[in-house]
Amino acid sequence: MMKVSAIVSLYNSLEYVGECLEDLVSQTLFKKGELELIIIDSNSPQDEKSVVEQYQSRYPNIHYHRTSE
Repeated sequence: MMKVSAIVSLYNSLEYVGECLEDLVSQTLFKKGELELIIIDSNSPQDEKSVVEQYQSRYPNIHYHRTSE
Protein backbone atom coordinates (compact mmCIF):
# COMPACT_ATOMS: atom_id res chain seq x y z
CA MET A 1 0.00 0.00 0.00
CA MET A 2 1.40 3.38 -1.04
CA LYS A 3 1.63 5.87 1.78
CA VAL A 4 3.57 8.64 0.08
CA SER A 5 3.70 10.05 -3.45
CA ALA A 6 6.69 12.13 -4.49
CA ILE A 7 6.24 14.35 -7.54
CA VAL A 8 9.32 15.28 -9.53
CA SER A 9 9.05 17.90 -12.28
CA LEU A 10 11.63 17.73 -15.07
CA TYR A 11 12.78 20.41 -17.50
CA ASN A 12 16.31 20.60 -18.92
CA SER A 13 17.47 18.25 -16.17
CA LEU A 14 19.07 15.38 -18.07
CA GLU A 15 22.34 15.94 -16.19
CA TYR A 16 20.63 15.54 -12.80
CA VAL A 17 17.67 13.18 -13.24
CA GLY A 18 19.65 9.97 -12.69
CA GLU A 19 21.11 11.20 -9.42
CA CYS A 20 17.70 12.44 -8.29
CA LEU A 21 16.03 9.10 -9.00
CA GLU A 22 18.88 7.19 -7.38
CA ASP A 23 18.42 9.23 -4.20
CA LEU A 24 14.67 8.58 -4.19
CA VAL A 25 14.85 4.82 -4.82
CA SER A 26 17.31 4.48 -1.94
CA GLN A 27 14.78 5.88 0.54
CA THR A 28 13.47 3.44 3.15
CA LEU A 29 9.82 4.01 2.22
CA PHE A 30 10.58 3.31 -1.43
CA LYS A 31 12.37 0.08 -0.55
CA LYS A 32 9.34 -0.99 1.51
CA GLY A 33 7.02 -0.30 -1.45
CA GLU A 34 5.29 2.56 0.37
CA LEU A 35 6.52 5.39 -1.86
CA GLU A 36 5.56 6.01 -5.46
CA LEU A 37 7.37 8.42 -7.74
CA ILE A 38 5.38 10.50 -10.18
CA ILE A 39 7.68 12.03 -12.78
CA ILE A 40 6.29 14.97 -14.75
CA ASP A 41 8.30 15.90 -17.84
CA SER A 42 7.33 19.48 -18.63
CA ASN A 43 7.99 19.08 -22.36
CA SER A 44 11.74 19.22 -21.84
CA PRO A 45 13.85 19.39 -25.01
CA GLN A 46 16.31 16.94 -23.42
CA ASP A 47 15.87 13.16 -23.22
CA GLU A 48 15.12 12.63 -19.54
CA LYS A 49 12.56 9.99 -20.53
CA SER A 50 15.31 7.52 -21.45
CA VAL A 51 16.77 7.76 -17.94
CA VAL A 52 13.36 7.45 -16.30
CA GLU A 53 12.57 4.38 -18.42
CA GLN A 54 15.70 2.65 -17.13
CA TYR A 55 14.39 3.05 -13.58
CA GLN A 56 10.83 2.11 -14.57
CA SER A 57 12.11 -1.21 -15.93
CA ARG A 58 13.34 -2.07 -12.42
CA TYR A 59 10.69 -0.37 -10.27
CA PRO A 60 6.95 -0.60 -10.98
CA ASN A 61 6.08 2.27 -8.63
CA ILE A 62 7.64 4.93 -10.88
CA HIS A 63 5.13 6.68 -13.15
CA TYR A 64 6.11 8.98 -16.02
CA HIS A 65 3.96 11.63 -17.71
CA ARG A 66 5.02 14.18 -20.33
CA THR A 67 3.01 17.39 -20.68
CA SER A 68 2.62 19.30 -23.93
CA GLU A 69 3.86 22.56 -22.42
